[in-house]
Amino acid sequence: AAELASTYFAVDTGHARKLHGVDVRDIMPNFYAKAVQLFNLRDVSSVLDDPTLLIRILEATFGRHQRVLVDESLSHSSTEPSIFLGLSPHERAVMLAQAMAAVILFLHKLADVQWPHRDNLRGILPPATITARDVQRVIHELEVGTEKRELLEEIESSPVFTSCRMRKEVADLIYTAVEKADKGAASHFTQENKRGVVMVDDSDLQEISLAFVNDKGPDDMMLPNGLRILPLN
Repeated sequence: AAELASTYFAVDTGHARKLHGVDVRDIMPNFYAKAVQLFNLRDVSSVLDDPTLLIRILEATFGRHQRVLVDESLSHSSTEPSIFLGLSPHERAVMLAQAMAAVILFLHKLADVQWPHRDNLRGILPPATITARDVQRVIHELEVGTEKRELLEEIESSPVFTSCRMRKEVADLIYTAVEKADKGAASHFTQENKRGVVMVDDSDLQEISLAFVNDKGPDDMMLPNGLRILPLN
């Protein structure tokens, strides 16, 4: 799924940028539909086809002040007057990568709901079907949990948007952001499971730094659920 996301970017004069001439309002629904297919979730009731689901995922991930920007980017073209029109190419690329990573994280968490598990009496059980309740629970976890901070910070602080040679670097960044967010959430759960859910103040998300880090991903292997495994050194 991260490799799919990278196809919506171009490398222009050493910078990763959103594909020129294609609106975010067209990119995100297209990416979402293809990512759902890649994850191959068991969705008997077609709950993932809900036309409002994409915006719900993004609103759960971005801070409250950024939600207006997200809403406008999904409802306006790049030529219509909007806040998004005033963003620099760098800022547009960062926001698009964050939005795509949010979708992948959501689908990854949802895949855990239906992952086959072992029952002592009946052996391996088949994957459970996704329900509207499962979807709402995962969205709520994104909204109140710690993953979104990890996700947004990892992407916004990346040097990929100022120094990039190939689109694979965008794919590696998105994969790393999702992996770190998922691991960070698991770590926080381990520490806080006796005290309840960890709450994150949306206002904190507005303070994300633009300090850059050098992050390279090694060769990797695709998994059936859309994620990849990194080899151990």
